[in-house]
Amino acid sequence: VGPAMPIWEDDKLNYGVEVVFNTLHDEFLVLWSTEQGTYTTDINAQWIGTDGSLLSSFNVHSIAGVWLLYPSAAFSPVHDEYLVSWVHYGAEMDVAGRRIGSNGAVMHPVFSVASGPGFQDNPRVSYASSVDEYLVVYQNLWLSGVSDIDAQRVRASDNFLLSWANIATGSESRYGPTVAYNEASDRYLVAYLREPKAGADDEIVGKIALTNLDGVSVAAEQLFVPANGSTQAVAAAAGTDGYALVFSRDFSVRALGLAEDGSPIGPTHGNQISMHTISSDPVFLDIASLWANDYVAAWDTAPTLNSSDIAAARIFAEPSGPIGVEAAVEDRAYEQYWPALACAPSGRCLVVYSDPWNAGVDADTDIWGRFVDLPYFADGFEDGDTVAWSSTVP
Repeated sequence: VGPAMPIWEDDKLNYGVEVVFNTLHDEFLVLWSTEQGTYTTDINAQWIGTDGSLLSSFNVHSIAGVWLLYPSAAFSPVHDEYLVSWVHYGAEMDVAGRRIGSNGAVMHPVFSVASGPGFQDNPRVSYASSVDEYLVVYQNLWLSGVSDIDAQRVRASDNFLLSWANIATGSESRYGPTVAYNEASDRYLVAYLREPKAGADDEIVGKIALTNLDGVSVAAEQLFVPANGSTQAVAAAAGTDGYALVFSRDFSVRALGLAEDGSPIGPTHGNQISMHTISSDPVFLDIASLWANDYVAAWDTAPTLNSSDIAAARIFAEPSGPIGVEAAVEDRAYEQYWPALACAPSGRCLVVYSDPWNAGVDADTDIWGRFVDLPYFADGFEDGDTVAWSSTVP
């Protein structure tokens, strides 16, 4: 774990962090929301090189009197661009998006991803290389108080809105969606929480979807993790042969593998990867693919009262389900929370988070990060020197 790096510091409240790796330029794009006033929150960005250098920073979008919240992004190597999506919370709550070039010089117009009846919230973005398009998955809260999960395809070349689909609806509320694209199967995994009835424990369910979303609305939901304790959040990533989920369950963080068809791999409620009890507040967690079917997960934890730290685990795929052991990423004073992470093919991962380090109070929260290096070799030749490795083992 590398030293703590200040990514963005000011006298404002910064939160809702996202990070994406650019495979063409070997750099990370970090995104977050900044509260500029009582009713104005905008989206900002910072590029970071894999050597830790802070490259250009810029404002993604700002509207006076409007809250722009919870950015999510994916990268298209075909166009060397990102799609950034966020919640537009003004007179209504909608989902908006903007394509931006890798150097920030190209800023395409902001466009509406989802609007209309209800409140569109919590967008998550994925990119499908086979069709060169993005998928934005989000939850829609109806005036009745029940929420469902929807998805919108966006053409990467010009942000033309392709087909829309209702992923799942019903009398039970569904929320907190996550999405991952698997290149090998050319399928999306869409996972989310489902509340069987008011006050009951949530279960984790979802669907495997074709890139064109055909048939997804009528397909039956797959049960990934049954209800058995308090579940607060779920995140997904795609590997070579399937997917992995990380989720909170009864103040612990757990991991579960999924085959390409969505069949669970491992214990019914996953394998625990956290050692500390996590906060009783809504938990923020993230997961990224490392190599093949190995992953890295990060989350915020609360080992002591009024203190939240950032922990992570390297997750290894096993026939009995993914396993991992918690390691500390950030445990300085005050509360670090809302982690996000992305990994380069070299095994260098960037974990970013909100950190009220300077003031020690929530009124001044900055964006910090740390690199976590997870080399492929684990036999003493972590620099990846295959010549040395092959000379040691004939």
